[in-house]
Amino acid sequence: MLKALLLQRIFSIPTDTLLIVFLKYSQELRDFCGFDVVPDGSKFTRFKQDFLLDLQSMFNHLVDLTEPICQKLNPALADMTIFDTSGIEAWVMENNPKYANRMMKQLKAFKKSHNLDDSYDPYKAAYGSMPTHAASNQAIQQMYINGHFCYAYKFGIVTNGLGIVRDISFYNKDFLNAHPDIVVEKKSDSPDEDKSLADSKALLPVLIDFFKKHPFIEPKTFLGDAAFDTIEIYKSLFEDIGFRNAFIPLRAYPGIERSSKEWENTYKIRVNVENSINHFKDSCNIANRKTQNEKTLHADLLLAGITQLVTVIVADKIHQYQYIRSLKPLIA
Repeated sequence: MLKALLLQRIFSIPTDTLLIVFLKYSQELRDFCGFDVVPDGSKFTRFKQDFLLDLQSMFNHLVDLTEPICQKLNPALADMTIFDTSGIEAWVMENNPKYANRMMKQLKAFKKSHNLDDSYDPYKAAYGSMPTHAASNQAIQQMYINGHFCYAYKFGIVTNGLGIVRDISFYNKDFLNAHPDIVVEKKSDSPDEDKSLADSKALLPVLIDFFKKHPFIEPKTFLGDAAFDTIEIYKSLFEDIGFRNAFIPLRAYPGIERSSKEWENTYKIRVNVENSINHFKDSCNIANRKTQNEKTLHADLLLAGITQLVTVIVADKIHQYQYIRSLKPLIA
């Protein structure tokens, strides 16, 4: 089952149904996976849900196995920690484009009928009017991702400077119960401000958990966006966690001059975490899963991370390091 699910992500097979078709028509794939009979879709779903904790353990173990490879490839990039958040959109009514479009039309008509000036922003008004979570599941929260509203499960991801995933945190009830100090407040009228507030609260718990799980990983440089620009975060990054440098825009506190070449050359590496998120969503197809089940989506996210880490190991074994992020060119 695990081999089949990893192949699904390596080959970017978008659905379990299509994966089953591939397996039925390919004796080689069936032999590789060890299937005498191809499982049906429900068995793949049950595997993800029943073995979620095992997938988490496998992911954590692969992080440790791939750390020496990353250090060997580029010690400077391997010693960087980059953090970002995103969301996996769930298959719920609120994510139907008609749902948001209907509300936008109503608010634009309201603005026109009342002759309101441009200080009235229909998009912000729509954001404030929408429910904070999906009606079918309170854990599916309203988010503002890549310029659009959606209802999604939020997650945090840590990569190194090579863009290789080091940690995945799924922001579910278990995560919040493990961190009671994180207070989830009511949303403001600004989606950008809400994202900043949420990201800043999640950062330190994620990093503290990460270094507890992997005590032998000791990166020296942190890269993050402006959401983390607070005195408290800077203090914790340096004093509590032990980073030597923190590259965060806005406040003059990181120990590196922002107009310097070192700043410019280092901070642009932060895009690698966004590239990994996009790779997981697009190439590994976690962005278009037609389910709202939390365990299934969490497993899909871990499987995407596992696939990338297995790719690193394979690329190392065959000494083809240009393929550490994707085996597709090698397979082609």
